[in-house]
Amino acid sequence: TILAIAPSPVDKDVIWVGTDDGNLQLTRDGGKTWTNLSSNLKALPGGSWIPQIEVNSKNAGEAFVVANNYRRNDYAAYAYHTVDYGKSWRRIADDSKIASFVLSIVQDPVEPDLLFLGTDAGLYVSFDKGNNWKHWNKGFPQVQVNDMKIHPREHDLVLGTFGRAFWVLDDIRPLRAIASEGEKALDADFKVFDAPDAIQVSMRSYDGIRFRAQNEFIGDNKSFDQILASVWKKPAEKKDESNEEKPDKKQKVKVNVYDSEGKMVRNYSRNIEDGLNKIRWGLETNGVRYPSRREVKDDDDPPGGPAVLPGKYKMVFEFDKKWDSIWVNVLADPRSDIKSQDRAGIREMQMQLQSLAESATKSFDKIQNAKKSIEIVEKLLANQPDSTKKEIKALHKSLNTALDSLSNMFMSPENQKGIQRNPDELNSVLRGAGQYIGSSWETPGQNAQYAFEKAKMRTEEVTSAVNSFMDKEWAEYKVKVETLTLTVFKNE
Repeated sequence: TILAIAPSPVDKDVIWVGTDDGNLQLTRDGGKTWTNLSSNLKALPGGSWIPQIEVNSKNAGEAFVVANNYRRNDYAAYAYHTVDYGKSWRRIADDSKIASFVLSIVQDPVEPDLLFLGTDAGLYVSFDKGNNWKHWNKGFPQVQVNDMKIHPREHDLVLGTFGRAFWVLDDIRPLRAIASEGEKALDADFKVFDAPDAIQVSMRSYDGIRFRAQNEFIGDNKSFDQILASVWKKPAEKKDESNEEKPDKKQKVKVNVYDSEGKMVRNYSRNIEDGLNKIRWGLETNGVRYPSRREVKDDDDPPGGPAVLPGKYKMVFEFDKKWDSIWVNVLADPRSDIKSQDRAGIREMQMQLQSLAESATKSFDKIQNAKKSIEIVEKLLANQPDSTKKEIKALHKSLNTALDSLSNMFMSPENQKGIQRNPDELNSVLRGAGQYIGSSWETPGQNAQYAFEKAKMRTEEVTSAVNSFMDKEWAEYKVKVETLTLTVFKNE
C-alpha cells in the first residue's frame, strides 16, 4: 500500500513514492518508468514502513526519507538523506541520536540546513542538516508527531500529533538564524531577532457558542494583533553558589517603541530568562491611569492606551546596559476598507476621553491623599489631651463619611460581596465610553458620541463635587489641624 507520494516542486516529472512494505520508488519521467531504491537504504530492514518523503523545494534530486519498523518490535530511528536522486544515501537518524522511532520530517524552505524530525518521543530539531539533533523538550509534550508543515507566510511550524491535536510553533526565524550563522548566532549576551508582521484584526462578535462553559473545545490560537519579538539572553555561566544567596529579583528588559518619525509611543518592561524569550507588544500606545485604589509604584509601566496606527515602528530593547533593536510592521486588517479620516476621528475622541480620565484620576487621588492625611493625624492623637482627641475623632468620622461618599462616585466600595454593577460610577462610564469609541473602525457614531458626552458630563459632575469638598470642608479641617498644638511625646 502506498503511504507517501511526494512530487518535486521544481520538476513535474520527478515523483517519489513510499509503501508499507519497504518500497521506495522514484520516477523521473512522469511515471512511465520507476526505479526501486530500497536496497540503497543501508541498515533499513526489508518490509519497513516508509510513511513520509520530504523533497527539497529547489533541487529535485534532494530528498529526505523516514522509515519505521516498530510494528515488528524494532523501535530504532531510521531517516535518510540523498542529493543524487537516491543513488547514495546518508543516514541522519539512528539510535545514537534519536531516542525513538521516526514518523515525519520537514526541511525549512528558506534555510535548508534547518530540519525538524517528528518521532514517537516528540520533536527534534537539527541546525546542520541532520548531522546533530536536539530534543525539543520545552513547551511541547513528548507525544508522537505524525506530520509537520512549515507555513510559508507565517513562518510557523505546524505539527499534527497522534493525540489528535495541532500544535503551532510560532515564528521559526530565530531558528533559521541559528542554522544560517551557526553557534555564533547565540554568542551575543543579548540579541533581538526579526519579528513577524502584526495585523490589527477586526474581532467582531459572532453567532453561536461563545462561552467555554457551553462545552465546546477551543484550542489556544495565535493572536495576530500583537508583536512577538524573539529576544535572546545568553545563559550565565554556572558557578558554585552553595555559599551565596541567590537573588530573588527577576531580571527585566526595557522596551521602547518609536514611530517612523522617532516619537516614542510606548514604553514598558518585561521579565527575561536565560535562553530565547518571547517579548510581546500588543500594538498599544501609552495610556493614562484611571481612578484606582492601587498605589502606583516607581517602577510601574505606563498603562496601555489606544492602538497605534498602521505603519512601521522601531522596538528598542535594553538589558543590563546592552541594546538591540528591530523594525516591525503593523498592518491594517486586509478585509477592512477603513478610511484615514475615520482613524483620525477615532483617535481624536480617544485622546479627549484620556483627558477626561486624567482629570478624574487627579480628583480621586485627592480623596486618597486626604484619607492618608487623616490616618497620620489619627496616629498623632494618641498623646493628645482627651478633649482634643474627642473633637478631632468626631471630625474624622464626619470627613471619612464624606470622603467615602465621594469615592463611591468613582467606583464601588471595597470588600463588597457578589457581583456589583453601578452604571453611574465614573469608572464604568469612562470605560464604557472607551468601548463604544473603539468598537467600530468608522468615525464615531451616535452611540459613541452619546457615551462620550455622558462621560464628559459625569466627570465634570464628580470632579466638581470633589473640588467643592476640598475647597470647603477639607480646607477648614486643614486650618484646624494646623492651629492645634500637637504633642509628639507622651507626658510621663
